[in-house]
Amino acid sequence: MGRDRRPARRPDPGDAARPGARAPDRPARPAAVRDRRRPARRARLRGHRLRTRRDPFIALALVAGVGSDLFRPATCALLPAIVDECRLGAANGLFGALRETGQLLGPALAAGLLLLAGPELIIAFNAVTFAASALLLSRLRGGIRPVAPAPGEAVAAGSARSLLRERTVRSLVGTSGAVMLVAGATNVAELVIAQRDLGAGSTGFALLVSAFGCGMLAGSLLGGRAGDAPSSAPRDSLTAHERVTARHLTAIALLGLGLVGTGAAPTLPLAMLAFALAGVGNGLFLVTVRVLMQRLIPAHLHGRAFGLQGEQP
Repeated sequence: MGRDRRPARRPDPGDAARPGARAPDRPARPAAVRDRRRPARRARLRGHRLRTRRDPFIALALVAGVGSDLFRPATCALLPAIVDECRLGAANGLFGALRETGQLLGPALAAGLLLLAGPELIIAFNAVTFAASALLLSRLRGGIRPVAPAPGEAVAAGSARSLLRERTVRSLVGTSGAVMLVAGATNVAELVIAQRDLGAGSTGFALLVSAFGCGMLAGSLLGGRAGDAPSSAPRDSLTAHERVTARHLTAIALLGLGLVGTGAAPTLPLAMLAFALAGVGNGLFLVTVRVLMQRLIPAHLHGRAFGLQGEQP
């Protein structure tokens, strides 16, 4: 029985339009094409899962940042209501020193925990510390002295414009804004100095940051010792005011000299020494500016004033 050697009929484009006609079979894609498209599908799936997990994380981080920014001015406004005026310097110095100690030891503690567990444990531990802080602060309700305007003091409106009409507020907020601007630029410049100018790499950058943190810790402690007035001195004592003002100007000078020295240092040890000096000036500045605002601005305006003044990084 012979084979039919007639050539196979080519599909006619009009066949699909005929009733009952079967569409020609689509040629199967080569295996190489399918293999190339599989990683792309997996990458899209991983990207979708990452966005699904990332969006709630970003939202929660935003909430935590708002809470942190509310906590700082509230703490500075609360100190005069729970601490005697003659001890405001020591209280602000202790607050700054504890904060700097936490910022120095926190990364090291987190690095140790990451060797044993994932980042979820660190975030959970951080949440527990916030809850403990809230519990401790709730116990201060009975020890807070009520704040009322002094005789002859008018209650200012809550807007920032009305608060900035006060010369003292304008001066202190202006200097704080200038220092914050310099600090923000320094956060970028120190990485360039360590890696490009000094050739010290990531290790040099870490050493510079550590030196600055140690300097801030020392400056906070120095500010706490220098910012107190004798208990018998009145609030408007020129001696107490001049002493704190002198420390405030000294802090700005130390910060400027330290930053200039860091940029001009030819070696890493000299840069660390100069950057530590800048840290001393920054820590001393934070303590003195808080004490000046707490003493020179009416107590019932402290919350709005510290919220306007902000906080240095």
